[in-house]
Amino acid sequence: MAMQMGPSYRNESRLQVAFVLGTWAFLVLAALLYIARYAHNVPYYDDWVMVDVLSGAQAVDAAWFWHPHNDHRIAIPKLVLLALYHLSDWDFRAGMYANAMLLAGLAGVGIYVAANRRGRWSYADAFLPLILLNWGHYEILLWSFDIQHVMAVVSVLGLLLIIVRFGTQPTGWASICSGMAVAALPLLGVPGLAYVPGFALWLAEVGRQNWRAGSITNAWIVWAFAAIAVFLIPVYFMGLKPSAHVPFPGQLPWILQSMVAFVAHGLGPLAPTLRPWSYVLVAGMFLSVAAVLVPVLRDVSIRERGLAMLMFLVAFSGLAFAVGVARPGETFPPRYCLEAVPIWWWAYFVIDIYSRGLTRRLALAGLLSLAVFASGFGFYVGLQYAKDRDAQFTAFESDLRAGMPPSQLFVRHQRTLLPYPDEGGAAFHDLLTDRFSVLRKRGIGAFVSLAPEGRFREVPLSEIARLISSDRTSEGLMQTWTLTQDSFVHGMRIMIPATRGDGSRIEISWTTNSQEDFSKDRRYVHWWRPQQQDMTFWVYDSIHQVRVILDDDASGIYAAPQIRLLTPGRN
Repeated sequence: MAMQMGPSYRNESRLQVAFVLGTWAFLVLAALLYIARYAHNVPYYDDWVMVDVLSGAQAVDAAWFWHPHNDHRIAIPKLVLLALYHLSDWDFRAGMYANAMLLAGLAGVGIYVAANRRGRWSYADAFLPLILLNWGHYEILLWSFDIQHVMAVVSVLGLLLIIVRFGTQPTGWASICSGMAVAALPLLGVPGLAYVPGFALWLAEVGRQNWRAGSITNAWIVWAFAAIAVFLIPVYFMGLKPSAHVPFPGQLPWILQSMVAFVAHGLGPLAPTLRPWSYVLVAGMFLSVAAVLVPVLRDVSIRERGLAMLMFLVAFSGLAFAVGVARPGETFPPRYCLEAVPIWWWAYFVIDIYSRGLTRRLALAGLLSLAVFASGFGFYVGLQYAKDRDAQFTAFESDLRAGMPPSQLFVRHQRTLLPYPDEGGAAFHDLLTDRFSVLRKRGIGAFVSLAPEGRFREVPLSEIARLISSDRTSEGLMQTWTLTQDSFVHGMRIMIPATRGDGSRIEISWTTNSQEDFSKDRRYVHWWRPQQQDMTFWVYDSIHQVRVILDDDASGIYAAPQIRLLTPGRN
């Protein structure tokens, strides 16, 4: 039977069209209004790395594009972000709007492909935008740097739509574009790289089908793109220090549980709330799909597209396994919700294409109902997150415009701007000092009001405190000092010998009174750069005790650091 070129409007229920397109339009408008209302022109977390490009301190060259960011090689997202920032005069909301529009465009194409394939509209097609565009993806919508995850998901779902439309027989430009998309996946970070083996298998079959159809040139082009994608896998890992261990066989059950939890997160913030029932939903979804897909794979007359759908499952399994190994557990960062959406789209299309009669209608109605419930909960959670985040950034901008010095801004607002370490405390005050200055010079947002830093007097810790313990081990040094009198300190300056190697870590913790224990909330963590001999961080707190933990470097050479307390005034 020939496939219709588009959804038919004859004998069509206009209510179905209005419902699906109305849902899509509502979600697109809601996403844009969400950003317009709650986004701020202030870098957040990884956004700060782009400020070096703005200042000219970081050369924009091939080495920078290829250089990994937290084990992710994201050359294409870097290029896109760079273009967006230049076009918007370095407005750090540009990537947020791009994320929303990429997801909106993909959802619209998904609706069209679904209607095109069956030749008519269906209420159930609203499932596609509901699970992709709701405010439950709050981190994606309010963080420009997350464009790396958006681009990976958009590429993967675009390939899924080609599979839905053509199976293993895309011809002409469809096959060539598919090859280009697969070859680009390793340049989108691990969320793209993990899909490559499965999609390479699919491209191999696409090339074979092109060859059989007489499109010899297209076949070779598709195979070449598949080879490039596979070749980039080992190249990707060259020079990277693995952050995930190789799993032992006994750990596989825990990895499988993490994979199931990851799939469940495709439902958004609802997944951890419903646990363990969200796992039951995942199991039910896969059992339903298996009941539909296995008979298709046995039927030679209709096996072709079913085989392509199976290859997509293999491709997604690569990502799920990578997540299970790298992040074992049941809860994931919010951005992982978007990364799990492709498997839910895949399940929808498998059921829509291969189920029949009442079974199909009930299954699609169930998926639509689940998407409505999940997106509704996502809107609620996303709104609460946005309100809290808006209040924090508004307070920061208010203090910035009021003339608060940078040091006090760091202490009061660092967890808003750069919430690291994840478990609490502070870091990167030296980095923020430099980049605040760059943003002020370039006139970015509220940073034009940045006040100059005050002057401070340096008091050696040894003059006003006594060393009560000093322990040296094979791993480094730990010292504890008690001040002779509790004192309010604005900051600390730490100095070490220049002989220390790159990457050594120092952690400084403090207590405010004799009844308090050291905690992760009152600490500063720093990693020494090559040849760096001193660093300054800010406290603005009363101090009773100071604990210093200095990790050993690769050379095995370490010495007690010199610590100076900063108080108002001049030396």
